[in-house]
Amino acid sequence: MIDLATKLSERPSAFENALRRWLDERPFRCTIDFVRAHLGRGFLVDGVPHRPDGAAMAVLGADESVPAEVASFAGLLERGAVHLAAAKAVHLRQCQDAAVQARALAAFAAARPAAVLDRPDGEVGAAAAASRAVRPGVLTKVSEWAVDEVMVALGLSSPAAARLLAESVTLVEQLPATLDALQVGTISWAHARMLVEVLAPMSDPAKRAEVEERLLARAAGRTVAQLRVTARRAVLRADAAAATRRLAAAIRDRQVRVFPGKDGMASWVATMTAPVALACRDALRQYAEACAAPGDERTLDQRMVDCLADLILRPGETGLPPVQARLTVVASVDTLRGGDEPGEVESLSTSLCKTRS
Repeated sequence: MIDLATKLSERPSAFENALRRWLDERPFRCTIDFVRAHLGRGFLVDGVPHRPDGAAMAVLGADESVPAEVASFAGLLERGAVHLAAAKAVHLRQCQDAAVQARALAAFAAARPAAVLDRPDGEVGAAAAASRAVRPGVLTKVSEWAVDEVMVALGLSSPAAARLLAESVTLVEQLPATLDALQVGTISWAHARMLVEVLAPMSDPAKRAEVEERLLARAAGRTVAQLRVTARRAVLRADAAAATRRLAAAIRDRQVRVFPGKDGMASWVATMTAPVALACRDALRQYAEACAAPGDERTLDQRMVDCLADLILRPGETGLPPVQARLTVVASVDTLRGGDEPGEVESLSTSLCKTRS
């Protein structure tokens, strides 16, 4: 147990001073658990009565020596715990509702078969081949109008409605254990969406189910980012060949886009492989550090943006010396020789495997 007296800071608050005096008067070393029980006495906080439980009363007896500051602090802890418990209950209901919604949307998609509701290829009014090509694979058998119905019913944009419908169908058809974990609150909707993104592309249903089971066994209490790292490494281990094929397809989709922002600003987004992106960022950082001058009040990020614009719009006119990007690669020797074990580039899990003929 931890001695509460040793946890007081060097610059104690009024509460800490009162608690220190109270502890100093006791002939024993007081633990946190005992203090928590000892402070369970009934008191008022902002006019709200608080009563101790039976265990606290058994410890307290008839002792009335608890300082008012200590009792008030205990009231804040107790009241905060009640609010946090209420928030946790709401979170659980949100997880359950998200699972119910996913099942309902998947059932709705099943009730909108493309073979019955959509026009055949070549007929006037049929969906164009280009629009079919960009649809999620799990929606190929679903009517092209289903997304529009979801969009209107839920007040979503067309891309958001398509994503929600595709995720719901994927959870029901390919990741039922993930949907069950969402139903009981083991994971949140954000966790479920991430697992859809990472696990659904696996081509082997048996391997996908095996990876899903292992991930869900350790998912409780983990953030989305933490579980994503584990999931990506697990997928790479289980299906390295498929991961390599997906990487090749992703490389073919590299692109540059501009998204409008606020107050006349915009975001310039380049989609590329992780090692190249990290190398570009490192090079920009070095350029930004090299161009810093006395009196320059720009932040490092601001200088990096300015250097990026100069390097693209005025190549050869910057006068900046060339830099060499530095990346940290963590991988086994077998991986570097073309093995199936995943490696990491700057803490990003990625497939370092060589493509094999």
